[in-house]
Order: sequence, then structure tokens, then C-alpha cells
Amino acid sequence: MEDQTFSSFGRDLRKEISAYVEARIEYGKLVAYEKMAKAMASATSVLLLAAFGFFTFFFISITLALYLGRWLNDELLGFAIVSGFDLLVFILFISFKEKIEQSMMQKIIEQLLKEKQKDENSSHETTGKTTY
Repeated sequence: MEDQTFSSFGRDLRKEISAYVEARIEYGKLVAYEKMAKAMASATSVLLLAAFGFFTFFFISITLALYLGRWLNDELLGFAIVSGFDLLVFILFISFKEKIEQSMMQKIIEQLLKEKQKDENSSHETTGKTTY
């Protein structure tokens, strides 16, 4: 009699452990999907902002070139001045490319660490565990 009880307990325990492992795997997949979705949303928003920024800069440059051309009575000179300014900005950007990249990487890392900390805090609040 005890063997049947112990054996059924073992089967039930095995089923529970199996269900738990499957649930943890599913949870891990969902967390990975959420992180991928956040990364894709962030990349999409950065690309959209870059595109809008480019077109804004492009049209402001054309407008400024036309304005300077009328003010100087020489449209070619207006476009030359604005093109020179744009070239200067481009050269400065290339010169400081590594510093700009380092700054951007640092901000991205800080944001990821904030999100990780937020995730850890929310998981500790739901489980009631505290970490020292």
C-alpha cells in the first residue's frame, strides 16, 4: 500500500516538476520576445528620428541657401555658403566620431542597466524576496 502511495507521489512530483520546467522555459521565451520587441521598437524610433532629422536639416539648408542667395543677390553664393557650413559640420562629426559613439554607447548601457534594475525590482516585489 505504501509503495503505491509513494509511487503515485513520485509520478505527481515528476509531473509537477515537468510542468514547472515547461513554464520556466515559456517564461524565458516571453522575456526574450519582450526584450527583442523593445529593441526593435527602439531601433525603429531611432531610424525614424534620424530620417526626420535628415529631411529637416536638408530642407532648412535649402531654405537658408535660398534666403542667403536672395540677400546676397547671388543664389549660387548662398548655396556655396550653406554647403560649406554643411561640409564643416560633416568634418566635425567625422573628427569626433569616436567620442560621439562612446557617448551613445554609454547612454545605451545606462538605459539597459536601468531597465535591468527595474525588472529585478519588479520581480523582487512580486516574489517578496530582498537582495542584499
